Amino acid sequence: MLFFKDTVTSRKNPLVSECVALHDKKGRDEFGCFLVEGIKLFTEAARAGIAMDTVFVREDKFGEYAGIVSSLLSDKKYSDTRIVTVSAGCFEKMSTEKAPQGILARAKYLDFSSDGVIIYNEDTFFENADRMVMLYSLRDPGNLGTVIRSAAAFGFDRILMSSDCADIYNPKTVRAAMGALFRLRFTVADDVERLIGVIRKNGRRVFAAELSDRAVSVGNSGLRRSDVIIIGNEGHGIPAAISSMCSGSIFIPISENTESLNAAAAAAVLMWEQSKAEI
Repeated sequence: MLFFKDTVTSRKNPLVSECVALHDKKGRDEFGCFLVEGIKLFTEAARAGIAMDTVFVREDKFGEYAGIVSSLLSDKKYSDTRIVTVSAGCFEKMSTEKAPQGILARAKYLDFSSDGVIIYNEDTFFENADRMVMLYSLRDPGNLGTVIRSAAAFGFDRILMSSDCADIYNPKTVRAAMGALFRLRFTVADDVERLIGVIRKNGRRVFAAELSDRAVSVGNSGLRRSDVIIIGNEGHGIPAAISSMCSGSIFIPISENTESLNAAAAAAVLMWEQSKAEI
C-alpha cells in the first residue's frame, strides 16, 4: 500500500471530486467503482479481498485507523492501494453518511477477478448446488440491501435480479447489506421470462410470492432448497406474464388487520421458511 504524506485539503481536488461522482449511478458506471464507508464495511471488504484502489482517512482519525488499515491491506494484492488523509471538510463532501466514521474506500465493481464474488449476465450457467432468490423490479435500495443481508444470513448463494431493480452499488444498498454484498453472487437479467425458462429447464421450480387464486400458504407449499422464489415490486408485485411462467404461487399468512408485509420482510420470512427444507 502507498501512504500519501500530504493531507488533501481542497474540496476541488480531483480525488475528492471523483468520490463525489460515485454518489450517483452515472458516476459509478463511468469509473466502475463504488464507495465502501465506515470501519466495519471497510474491514468486511478487505477480508473478502475486494479490490480497492484508494482508502481515504479523515486526518483526525488517522492515528486510530492507520494500524488497522495496514494490517487489513497487508496482502500483495493491495500493494498499489493508495492511503490518503483528507481534511474534515473534504471528507464531509465525499461521504454519504449522516455521521461518518472517518474512513471510506473506493472499491472496484465486483467482477470475475474477485474470488467467490461474481456478477453474471442472463446467460449464466447455474450450479445445481446454488441456493437462489429472485427479485423483480425491487426499486428501493434499502430494501435491496436488506434482502441481500437476509439472503446471506439464511445460507443463500446467489440473488437473481431484473435489470430495473435498485443498483447494488447504491450507498444505501451497500450500507443496508452490511458486508453481505461481498459474500454473494448476482445475476442481473434483462429478460426475466427467459431466465425463468432457463431455471425451470434445469429442473428447478420457481414460485411467485403473491396473493392469487392459485397461491398456497408457504407452510403448505412443500418448498425445496432448490426452489427459486420471486419477490416482486414494492407497490405492484409480480406481473401476470411473469407469474404465469412460474411453477406456482405462495403467500405468507398474516393478520386480517394488516394489508401486507414490506418486500424485504416478506423475503426474509420466505427465505427462512425455505432454509428449513431438508431437500
